[in-house]
Parts: sequence; structure tokens; C-alpha cells
Amino acid sequence: MSSDLLIQHFGEARAKLIIAYLVSNNCELKIKAARKTKLGDFSVRGGHKSITINNNLNAYRFALTLVHEIAHLMTYERHKWKVKPHGNEWQENYRILLDLWKIKGLFSKSEQLTTLYQNEYDKPTVCSGIQMDKERILSSYDDRKGEVMLSELPQNQRFKFRNQVYSKGDLRRTRILCRRIENNKAYTIHKASWVQPLD
Repeated sequence: MSSDLLIQHFGEARAKLIIAYLVSNNCELKIKAARKTKLGDFSVRGGHKSITINNNLNAYRFALTLVHEIAHLMTYERHKWKVKPHGNEWQENYRILLDLWKIKGLFSKSEQLTTLYQNEYDKPTVCSGIQMDKERILSSYDDRKGEVMLSELPQNQRFKFRNQVYSKGDLRRTRILCRRIENNKAYTIHKASWVQPLD
């Protein structure tokens, strides 16, 4: 159990409560290197329950992601796999945990964060899709080292994404048609992706 990281993000009192809940439900917490496809997950394999969470998340994203996954644990303990992953039961459990551990207090630094928290509480975010406003606020607390959202670049701007160079094209709903310079082929990249501007 990575208690130091939990204390860093939640404070000692909250961290102790979270660790106690995981231990009482025989669930292992694993801190993982950054993954491109997920921030965290909950799984049960051969009766072994585990939650993974990426180690590169800022405090606010870490808090929401971990509570999100622990809500899956709580839902599993109460219903096993008989309910929808992000159905009413999960949403209720998510709110229970946010209240139980007083997570709202972590989001009192600014009015933006307080509003983000309240929106998340009222209508919890599931994994599918990206909410641009939420992403923009949370990402403002990341150490991005000169990166910007693709949506913020002008048309035809060159940029680097996952070690490849592209030119920004037209918006197609939530994705942007981009041309890879190396092979002149078109690819769609989500408009909320973080990229390194060039030129």
C-alpha cells in the first residue's frame, strides 16, 4: 500500500480512512507508471481484488480517479457484476465515498475547482469521452512543460504528439484531422490531447 503518496494527496487523516477501507475489503492498491489508455482501474482476478492508479496524476486528478475506482470496489462488494459499471449503484457509491472522506475540502483552493467538484458530484464522469471544461481545469495543475491542448493551436500549426510530427487540420466533432509529416497520411487526434507546438 503506497501510504506516502496517499498522505501527500489526501492528508494523513483521509489517507488512513482510505487505507483502512481498502484493507477491510482485501483490495490491493498498486501505483503504476503513466499509461496512455487509462488513469486507473479496478479488477478482480481469481478472487484477488486490486486497484491501480497512475503515479503521474496531479493531486485533484489523483483524488477523483482513486475515489472513482474505490466506488467500483464498493459496488462490486455489494452487487458483484450484476449491475452496470457506471450505473445508478456506482454513482450512489461514488457520492457516498466523496462525502465519507470529505473530498470536497481538497477542492477549495479556487472557485473553479469548487465548481468542478460540485459538477462531478452532481453528475459523475464515467470513463468514456472527455469533458473539455473539466479537462482544462484539471490539466492547469499538471506540469506540462510547454504542451498545449490541440484544440488551442491554429489551423496548419505543426506539433509533436507521441514522438511524431503532425500538422493540424479540420475539426470533426471531438477529433481533429491531422496530417503526419513523415508519411503525409491523415490521422484523427482527440482535440483535448496535449501536444508540443513546433515552428
